[in-house]
Amino acid sequence: MKVDLQAFARFDERSPFLFTEHSIIVQEEKSIAILDKEGRIPIPICTIACLLLGPGTKITHQAVLNAVEGGCTLFWTGEEGIRFYAAGHEFYGKSQNLLSQVILFAEENKRIGIARKLYQMRFKEIIPADYNLNQIRGLEGNRVRSAYKALAKEYDIEWKGRDYDRQNWKATNPINRAITCANACLYGISTAAILALGFSPQIGFVHTGFSTAFTCDIADLYKVSEFLPIAFRVTAEGSQDIEPRVRYACRDFIRESHFMRRIVKDLKRIFDDSIDT
Repeated sequence: MKVDLQAFARFDERSPFLFTEHSIIVQEEKSIAILDKEGRIPIPICTIACLLLGPGTKITHQAVLNAVEGGCTLFWTGEEGIRFYAAGHEFYGKSQNLLSQVILFAEENKRIGIARKLYQMRFKEIIPADYNLNQIRGLEGNRVRSAYKALAKEYDIEWKGRDYDRQNWKATNPINRAITCANACLYGISTAAILALGFSPQIGFVHTGFSTAFTCDIADLYKVSEFLPIAFRVTAEGSQDIEPRVRYACRDFIRESHFMRRIVKDLKRIFDDSIDT
């Protein structure tokens, strides 16, 4: 029987995410339950924006069906949720938002106009009218490098640059692990918002040519101002269990700041309030 999506919470009213690993996820009536060493935990899947499935997780076919019909995006991730391998989401019923995105991307002037708007939303400054995309990206890179140095100084953390090895994760220094984990949370919730509203994560404006280009465009609106400070603050408090502590800190920030509503509001702003929500 088809689940009535109208009975479920809207995206901007949901809890941000739930991470699980080394567990089994099964059907629980019209929702799901997680079976792990703590026992059987029922999950109200229609109130969660995205479910991160870490290593050692098994999920039944019916649990997948209940999750996506409940409006929850599934992500299959690496250790500690720091790498996304695949995503699953129910097909959005309307194509209006995707068509708007494609039309704006297809015309060069409009594409640069959206890139300019994204940068101005992010850094609150006007870009010179003659700047091309490469110059806009150069401005962005300079701002991010400066932000890393400023945060390292503020939190008294040694900073040698952005560097980590997914193949030898535990050998990566604590601040890079914290940043990667915070970014994963942000990318997950950004992708979930994009899919929930019927856009494509692949069709970006500042970033182009890879499967999460638009996800990076949206995530970058918040990375420097909100999520990098979380990573530096948590690292300054200690390096033990840094990945789950960063996830909890990101989750608390998302809930307390009504971040989900902000993403939806910003997507409307990017597309001049013309999107269908």
